[in-house]
Amino acid sequence: MILIGAITLAFILLGIVVVFNGVLYTETISSSSTSQSTADAEVIEQGLERNLVEIAHRWNLDESGDTHPSDFDNEVIDSGGFRDQYQSTTARSRSAVVDIQVDDVDGAEQAGVITDQEINDDEIDLHNESVGHLELELGGADSTGTVTINATQKDGTYDKITLKETGRYELDGTSCEFNGPARVDLVTGEVNVSPYDCAGLDLITATDDYKYDTIEIEGSRFDGKYDLVAESSSVGTDVGVWEITADVTYESNQVSYERTDATIKVYGENG
Repeated sequence: MILIGAITLAFILLGIVVVFNGVLYTETISSSSTSQSTADAEVIEQGLERNLVEIAHRWNLDESGDTHPSDFDNEVIDSGGFRDQYQSTTARSRSAVVDIQVDDVDGAEQAGVITDQEINDDEIDLHNESVGHLELELGGADSTGTVTINATQKDGTYDKITLKETGRYELDGTSCEFNGPARVDLVTGEVNVSPYDCAGLDLITATDDYKYDTIEIEGSRFDGKYDLVAESSSVGTDVGVWEITADVTYESNQVSYERTDATIKVYGENG
């Protein structure tokens, strides 16, 4: 079951309450609707998108090995508690999403997932597809190993980084260094320890424009693991969620509408 308390808090901080009550509104936005009402609807949708993306990403890393992505809609709407959390809240005169349905995730919407893989000498064939997530989980730098990650794009160009264990972690060729244990996000370049002064760890670009042929991870004596989510469902042994298709119905005093078949990317940019 996915924990969504933080997601609820995010909506409350925005002054917005979300309710699911099974009612389906199909009226379109009328010409008398105020611009503020339209803006509220957009804020609601953006918030829902962010929350569904976060749930899907957590599900990929935590549940993909045990549950098929075709069951993701059930995870969000029923057993995962996303709907139940908001059914206990009343909207009254405030803006509300009154219904959301998530379609089955299949075919091109599926992702390939690798989790908790020991760092070794691996070459991952990405079939010229996008990468959404690549993160290293590093131990305490007790040994003196080295790991090199080489990401080769579809056109043959490549980027690589090398991390060394020297009692701390050092990014080769830079002044970047930090203590372990640590998690290093190779998409955002962020490290979950503080303080650290690092640039150059954002090896992967997670957009549709960047297609990767292979990722090589060379570090047979390096203490650590990695997680990876790629667009191709044939990557790794687990299958996750790459895109979500959802129907969202919104209702307020001035405006109501239904957005059907909205495509939400779990990785990359929406909009």
